[in-house]
Amino acid sequence: MSDAAKTITDLLDEADQTPYGAQERALLDQAIALAEEAGHEELAYAARMRLVTSAKMTGDTDGMLAAFAWCLGKFDSDPIRFPSEITGADSWDLLWYFKWMASTVTGSLQFSSAQLEAVLADMDRRYTEAGVGRSGVVQSLFSSSVETGRLEDAERFRLELEALPKDDYSHCEACARSEFADYQQTIGDDAAAVALFDEIQEQRLSCGEEPEGNEADSLLPLLRLGRGEDAAAAHMRGYRAARGNPDNIAMIARHWIFCAVTGNEARGLALLERHIRDLMVDPMNDRQKFVGSCAAAVLLDAVTRAGQGSTPVRHSDDPALAPLLGDHAGPWTAADLAATFWAAADRLAAAFDARNGNDFHTRQVARSRALADERYDVPLESSTYTPVVTAEVATTEPTTAEDWLRRAGERAATGDHDGVVDAAERALAAGGRAVAADAYRVVVQALVARDQHEEAANALADRGKALRELGRDDYADIEDQIGLALYGTATAADLPAFDAAIEDARARAGQDVLADLLATRADVLGTEDRIDEALRDAQEAAALLMPVAEPTIAERQLRNHAVLHRTFLLMLSQRFEEAAGSIDDLLRDAGIGRQTRQVGLRMKAQALANQDRLDEALQAAEEALSLQVAIGDARLVLNAAGLSSQLLSDLGRDAEAAARMRFALRQAESAGITGAFTEKFRLGQYLTWSDQANEAIEVIDEVYRGESEAGAPPVALGETMLGLGTAALHGDQPGVAYGAFQRGLGHAVEAEHLPLQVGLATQLARMLVQFRDDEAIEVLDAVLERARAAGDGRSALRMLNERGLAKANLGDESAIADFDAVIAEANAAGEAWLAADATDSKARELAGAERHDEAVQCALAAADGYAASGDANAGANSEFLAAQILRGQGRADEALACYTSAIERAEAPALVERLTEQRAEYLAELGRSE
Repeated sequence: MSDAAKTITDLLDEADQTPYGAQERALLDQAIALAEEAGHEELAYAARMRLVTSAKMTGDTDGMLAAFAWCLGKFDSDPIRFPSEITGADSWDLLWYFKWMASTVTGSLQFSSAQLEAVLADMDRRYTEAGVGRSGVVQSLFSSSVETGRLEDAERFRLELEALPKDDYSHCEACARSEFADYQQTIGDDAAAVALFDEIQEQRLSCGEEPEGNEADSLLPLLRLGRGEDAAAAHMRGYRAARGNPDNIAMIARHWIFCAVTGNEARGLALLERHIRDLMVDPMNDRQKFVGSCAAAVLLDAVTRAGQGSTPVRHSDDPALAPLLGDHAGPWTAADLAATFWAAADRLAAAFDARNGNDFHTRQVARSRALADERYDVPLESSTYTPVVTAEVATTEPTTAEDWLRRAGERAATGDHDGVVDAAERALAAGGRAVAADAYRVVVQALVARDQHEEAANALADRGKALRELGRDDYADIEDQIGLALYGTATAADLPAFDAAIEDARARAGQDVLADLLATRADVLGTEDRIDEALRDAQEAAALLMPVAEPTIAERQLRNHAVLHRTFLLMLSQRFEEAAGSIDDLLRDAGIGRQTRQVGLRMKAQALANQDRLDEALQAAEEALSLQVAIGDARLVLNAAGLSSQLLSDLGRDAEAAARMRFALRQAESAGITGAFTEKFRLGQYLTWSDQANEAIEVIDEVYRGESEAGAPPVALGETMLGLGTAALHGDQPGVAYGAFQRGLGHAVEAEHLPLQVGLATQLARMLVQFRDDEAIEVLDAVLERARAAGDGRSALRMLNERGLAKANLGDESAIADFDAVIAEANAAGEAWLAADATDSKARELAGAERHDEAVQCALAAADGYAASGDANAGANSEFLAAQILRGQGRADEALACYTSAIERAEAPALVERLTEQRAEYLAELGRSE
């Protein structure tokens, strides 16, 4: 083999191992270019045969057709050199490709009816000449007849297909049933369509695009037959499987319709915005454009009926959509876009009907419009959130200079420094020289925040002039002395200057000047971890300004800053009760701005939460969230929602927590904020914990895709996979869980992060044990070996204990030896709780082996060990185990003594109740009374 041939072969081998996409396509393109340059026609043929499949799988119809035509020409010229089928890591077969060509020509208006018939006739001829069965040909005739609305022909071909034996070119069972189900739905037989859906699900039939294709097609039939829960499950499962491939847009469009008719318009709009650009991923595929246009119009009409017709639809102004929707300046509103999609659907329907010689597609549009009359109550979200925005906090346009200065403060809190400068300039225009000093103050702050120090110095000079005009030479002199250090540039090197200025201010300046200096010095001291000194200054600054009955805007801003910083420092010192009282000093002031109140409420919520006053904390956090929604800034809404959600979760109200995170993430998406992986992952966790596992899987899978594309570190990917696997277990999807835990473990090994390896291996092994799979031991042994090699005794102990549990559940008698090793090593390492836990496990294993005396002894030892470790409830359960063993052996007095002791140990009310019931039941069994 020549060097060029070897290079080309290596490229093809690499392409065979690479997932379909840009990287795989580049390898094929490189192989084709090298083969043509070197004159290796056979290798060029092999590469282009692969290219047909690659282009098909990535929605490149033009590339697929060109590669197929080239290969077909080569085959016709010399079938020996260029065989119809080549094999390797896969099989590439021209006869099979004819099925794709027939489907492609059927769905593209670039081909006439005569050209479609010619393709089907050529396919029939070539299958006959090759001596293969007719199943593939008849399947294509059937599918083409359904797509073109020739339903009588379709029925005839369906019956012929059922009579034909299966052959190498038959559809697989999943694809055949899926196409038949689509036909049944098309002719209006929902029951027959759903029966085929059930067969696919029950028999777990699958293929490249199945069962997600059938799940999408079955959504409406399931709803119409009253199977809303099955439809919801199919929606969550099918969308998750389909969404990764832009060429699946026709499938995804069915999910838009599902959301439209089930009252899930907000979710549907989010899915439309996510995939709308995929409508043009394959410009030649007019079938996709038609299906997508009908579905988008149905959804957007539903959004409009829900009162959101004025909502801008993100990405609808993408230039790629112009051939379908027309040019548009900025995003379309939902209502306008609905009308535009209906127009596109009508236009495409007319073109298809003209080609096909019937009115089938026009009738399909009418069927889509009729969906407005269908409504099924299938909520996907168990809890929703609507912020309470009162008239007092609703956003209004400022009118006075004071209002504009408050707006400047709000913009500063959100990091909108351009907005600060604009608001300050408007305040100057409204209030003139009377507010100039305050206006220039916020301008200086904004310019410093933007690192525009020269411009900030100029603004500070203007402020000095305004101060002197007001007779505030004391303030102007101090600012001349300190400069921009008073506005955020100060470091530890400036502390001596502040010390001198503070002494000077005590002697001759106003209280506001002294408070400003003290508050700023407190900021610097805080950054130097001199917390006690910082708190002293912050407290004095606040005390100087709190008695002022009618503070100016500047005085109020200073006071707010001092109180907030004082509160922060108290929390940093874990003086949470004082922190809550500190922030109340601020919140009692009705004149503080909305953003300051929002920050204060969040700090109050945190201070209360740290005192375990969760209900009060939640009340403050919820008020803060509503305020932030009224003010705006999606990033800050995310932060506020995060606090409320965490508190709700801590209170066991995870569905409500999920609703707030979902609301905030939708706001973030609407604002064009990308990423937010941490918040999305937390949403996935709340969904998992609130028994909404299907949505949790979708959300966490999206996080993983996004993190992977963003180049997140392996440890982050591993943690996300741990969350996905956990959600899948909650959703009874062990296959998804297995894949997630395996992939996550791979990331954790790559990151050399043993604690994460331990967590993933534990979950994976426990799942494998449930299926009686010995692979569980292999998984645990691998991590155990790495832990020992790294000298991580704690991780090794956890894996050894987990291996013992796995062996016990798999019936391996060597489990006891593992527990003994854990007990010895844990005691030596001072891991008393783990030693007690292994002792408890050993007791249970001994009981199963009918070594009762040893089991009782171990159970009692475990109870004492747990108690010594502070885990009274675990100790009570171990003593309960001893009681049960003794009861089974007829040793009544000893058993009753253990029951009594277990009840005395237990702290959890539910556990006390259960143990008491067991003891009473045993007394009754013995015929005894207390």
